[in-house]
Amino acid sequence: MAEEDMDTNLFEEMEQEYERHIAQEHSEAEQDYERRIAKAEQEYERRIAKERRQREKLDKRAAKVRRRAKKAKRRLERAIAEAELRATNAER
Repeated sequence: MAEEDMDTNLFEEMEQEYERHIAQEHSEAEQDYERRIAKAEQEYERRIAKERRQREKLDKRAAKVRRRAKKAKRRLERAIAEAELRATNAER
């Protein structure tokens, strides 16, 4: 009878050790999963910020080009008007 109790106790101890081991592995896997999720979220945020900076840079450059084009158009229109005025004056 004492031997059965020892076997039962040994079995219960082994079972508890196994359950602790499984719980620890589960906890580690869960922590690893959480770390991976956090890392992926950080990478996503980093990429979004990078794309936003690039878009802002391109928008700024496009605005600069539009201003230059507008100035060039005004200069061209002014030059055309002056040329037409000179041509009109030359005809007189």
